[in-house]
Amino acid sequence: MRLSSPLLLLLLAAAASAQPTPGNCALGSAEGDLSISDVRARLFDTGSLFFSGSAEAEYIVPKATGTSAIYAAGLWIGGEVDGELRGAGARYANFEFWPGPLDPGATLPEPDCRRLNANGREAWDRVYTVSVFDVEVYEDDGTTTPDLEDWPVGLGAPTVDAMGNPVVPTSRDQFIDLAAGERPVIYGGQTAFWVMNDVGNDHDEWETPPVGLEVRVSAFAIPAPDDPAFNRGTFYRYEVVNRYTEAFEDAYLSFFADVDLGDGSDDLAGSDSLRSLAYVYNANNTDGGPGGYGTPPPAIGVDLLTGASSGMYFISGGPPGTSDPIVGTEYYNIMQGRWTNGLPLVECGIGINCAGDVTTWAFNGDPVAGSGWTEISAGNNGGDRRIVITSEPFTLQPGESRVFDAAIVFALGDNRFDSIAEMFEASDAVQAAYDDGSLFETIDTDTLPDPPGEAPALLAPPDGADLSGEDEVLLTWEPVDRADFYEVQIAADADFSDPDIVTSPGPSVTLTEADLEANREDPFYWRVRGANTIGEGPFSEARSFTYFYYRAAWAGDGDGIVERAYPGVPDVCAGAPADPGCQRYNGNTVWHDENANGDYYLSAGGGDGSIGRLSRYIEAAVPDEFEVRFTEVGGLAVYGFGDNEIASVPFELWNIGPEEAGANDPADDVRLIPFLNPNEDPLTDWEDAFTAPDPWEGSPCSGGCPITDWVYFMQPDRPDGYDLFEAAAIGFGGAGAVYVPSADGDTQVDPDPLGGTCQNQGYYVDFCYRNQEFANNGGPSSFIYPVGRLVFADLANDGTTPPTGTLVRLTSVGAPPVATEPDGGALPEAYALEAVRPNPFRGRTVVGYAVPETGHVRLAVYDLLGREVAVLADELRPAGRHEAALDGRGLASGTYVVVLVGEGGARATRKLTLLR
Repeated sequence: MRLSSPLLLLLLAAAASAQPTPGNCALGSAEGDLSISDVRARLFDTGSLFFSGSAEAEYIVPKATGTSAIYAAGLWIGGEVDGELRGAGARYANFEFWPGPLDPGATLPEPDCRRLNANGREAWDRVYTVSVFDVEVYEDDGTTTPDLEDWPVGLGAPTVDAMGNPVVPTSRDQFIDLAAGERPVIYGGQTAFWVMNDVGNDHDEWETPPVGLEVRVSAFAIPAPDDPAFNRGTFYRYEVVNRYTEAFEDAYLSFFADVDLGDGSDDLAGSDSLRSLAYVYNANNTDGGPGGYGTPPPAIGVDLLTGASSGMYFISGGPPGTSDPIVGTEYYNIMQGRWTNGLPLVECGIGINCAGDVTTWAFNGDPVAGSGWTEISAGNNGGDRRIVITSEPFTLQPGESRVFDAAIVFALGDNRFDSIAEMFEASDAVQAAYDDGSLFETIDTDTLPDPPGEAPALLAPPDGADLSGEDEVLLTWEPVDRADFYEVQIAADADFSDPDIVTSPGPSVTLTEADLEANREDPFYWRVRGANTIGEGPFSEARSFTYFYYRAAWAGDGDGIVERAYPGVPDVCAGAPADPGCQRYNGNTVWHDENANGDYYLSAGGGDGSIGRLSRYIEAAVPDEFEVRFTEVGGLAVYGFGDNEIASVPFELWNIGPEEAGANDPADDVRLIPFLNPNEDPLTDWEDAFTAPDPWEGSPCSGGCPITDWVYFMQPDRPDGYDLFEAAAIGFGGAGAVYVPSADGDTQVDPDPLGGTCQNQGYYVDFCYRNQEFANNGGPSSFIYPVGRLVFADLANDGTTPPTGTLVRLTSVGAPPVATEPDGGALPEAYALEAVRPNPFRGRTVVGYAVPETGHVRLAVYDLLGREVAVLADELRPAGRHEAALDGRGLASGTYVVVLVGEGGARATRKLTLLR
């Protein structure tokens, strides 16, 4: 029988509705800290732990070292609803939990996942943290912290009444009644509580519908100065509630951890099925490199106290199947103890592509005893390891809940094997305390030492000191009683809104250029407090100092783009030869400002972060400068991210080299290849490209001025590279035809940045070094000058791009010279890798390096398997300080090592971390 169209549509609509409807919630912004023991752990209400996607990772243990042992961690949940895979979880972005609870049916009680409580404070987007000391202070003098006063009984935060009986909430908005004798249940000495759900928005990571889960989390720390097993551990209880109307079956819960054990480039992984433990230890007896623990190195593990079915690992940038999961099916495979491609884990080598017994426990031998399958017995090199410990499979019926408990255990022994042995002992001790119930007992404050009670008195430098030109900055203060170490905060503002934190064992700390921002004329602010494993004392007064040093960089405030000429208007830089950028000259800067005739403005084509993105792509090109020249002839360009269509463009793109005082030496000009990205469909003629409004929130046009397609700059590897490209494009048929990179006669164009020959190049700047001289004898592709992107916005709204004769200069604007500037300062004494900014990085980072004498320099980047992935410099360089840019958009997330090799084999290395 054929179904009628209305009935068919009704049935299809019913099938499509058989899932929770995602909301439109913003990601949670709340955070909190566990800090009452010898661990400082940053917590978030996004499903992620220790890393938020932007802030520096923080799982500091022991606190006095200031060293983080875990880069990122978090919750993964996956299973089936009516035979369809559904799940939630992430690694470094696209987090899939949002603040607050769910109503039955897995609907959101608030469409934005936010609610204010009766005290006028946020109730759901919040990590509530209370300690035994908070309760003690309240009982002494009635003083409360906001989290104690608002303790969310109605959300399920464990609470007892004056008789010690559990408080049963009568309302979701109910919070604690301290005056009636109610008290929060504090596990250990400090407990953090929050609630999150997986329905708040689309699942862009798993690419599945939501499950319909509400998750209540209690994280806690146990101050036990005489027992490192507990004092250096943290503990997590996840109560998972199925709020949907159908069963959640064949489900697993996993605890994921990207363990960077100090220096994450030399780690090894292991697991232990009897302990339900996945762990990481060091590949040798010294954890060197930036941020390393030194000698001896520690070991760390995640113990799923409620039992586990698998202990899996994966490798940053590993062979196919062994690297990071990307979509839900790959996550679910890892959670079942398989590789992302579904192949089984086998007991040999790295666990794939070799003959061995099938298992779900990675490296399940004993590295201490030297028995069984371990990374050591397999002969594996150390690298960046990620571990996943997963529960037994379970089913959650509608309305049913289940509790999962986990512990992070850490040990620092006399050597790397002793650290592993002590970590095993810590795991056993924690499991025993869990089994007998004592793990959750509240600590007696009478057994604990007091934290420091006084603020340190600052000694030097004096407030307002100008230390520019000094080799280093020495901060000193008076010691205080009961301080085992000191926490120094350094900030760009007097409010310390986003401080950098440096720990010091004594009453001083030394800062170098690597610790402080370059080209900063405004002061830095600093303050200090004493600390021990129990807590921190009060902060000292705040002081400021100025420390200016120069690094060539693109001006970030808009002064780096100027209109040099426009028909009917004189060259705006004429008469200003002493000004290399002619910045703001006659008000004609065109970085989101209109040009001289009010006809167009220049944009980066997206959001209120446009200026930042435009600066980011251009910055690495300094000191070279660039021009967009609108000419009668124009030229050709190729569209990428699609079918490689060729288009005509009314402009030429030029790298005009480093310029001085407004002068332009034509001898060093190189014509660049325009690489286009369409707003809609690719166009044959770019002059017709006004097809979308500028989403920049500050657009001077109501609703956003129409903008052209995006223009990126591709730098060829030879002066006639553009001519070769144009000849090939004409050979393919010119504008409107399709460009075929494999048949282009070696013109360095690769319009597919995500695959093919040049997949290791920058994501947005895709020119391909096929010339062996530049590709390091057939090695991975390299790149230089990642310049772009930009668009022209039609301010006059007349549908015309800038006319013939318009010339726009993109120029770097340097800061005033100081003693450390290459032209006026002392030359470096040795080859060295200096500041890397930013690090970690998402798209592009800049590597600073020092060359003590003129000679050949090679600067290359390697993954942790030793494979060269980029060459940043391989040429003769003069003595001085230099910079090179790495665009990681074609690289997998993970840890990389940049290596500088100079004359005589001089060598320097530094670790980089690429995020996704």
